[in-house]
Amino acid sequence: MSEQHIQEEELTQPQIFNLIACEKINSPHLQSECDEKEFYDYLVMLYTYFIDNWKGFSQQDDEDLIQSFNQFNNTTNNVKNIIKAFIKYMTSTNSDGLVLECIDTLSKSSFDIIKQFKRFCDRHQVNNNYLQRIIKNERYGKQFQYFLQIYAIEWLYKSRVKDKVIHLLVILFLSRCFTNHDLLNNVAFYKKLHIAKIPKSQPADSIKEEERE
Repeated sequence: MSEQHIQEEELTQPQIFNLIACEKINSPHLQSECDEKEFYDYLVMLYTYFIDNWKGFSQQDDEDLIQSFNQFNNTTNNVKNIIKAFIKYMTSTNSDGLVLECIDTLSKSSFDIIKQFKRFCDRHQVNNNYLQRIIKNERYGKQFQYFLQIYAIEWLYKSRVKDKVIHLLVILFLSRCFTNHDLLNNVAFYKKLHIAKIPKSQPADSIKEEERE
């Protein structure tokens, strides 16, 4: 059955993941169909760990993930797009209030959670430090982790961003950061992404939004 004949409401997360992962990716690192197949297989491997809460993911796997993250991300907006999607999820009137309340460490009402999160966003501009703040925040970090696990892939599928496959890799990387905070030491350097060759890690994107300083 073609993608056009599949009703969106019938799609499971694995189906959505596969549709995105199969999309064409423009990268100088993928020179042949064989390269593209290997990258697809790698994404599928990461996804199997993702849905199993990264159980059994080794230090070598982390090093490979960082390398892939650096290799395929070459601008600065991928992480920013995902964070903006999370902010919209947290502040939208369509948010699942019951889910927000169940995850909230302070056991506040959904109304209070949204109001207080908006204040948090007002105090912390979406910049190079925001990602670390949100992941390490005991309260909102849990909400962001849940968003990545449950909603982010569906958001990506329905969004208009370009290079969705790169965004998919970033979602998986950010999810892994919750299990291994050491990866955040790499993400902290993503403000230097405009430098061509950099040994550390770097988030990025491929959609043309305002560039980060």
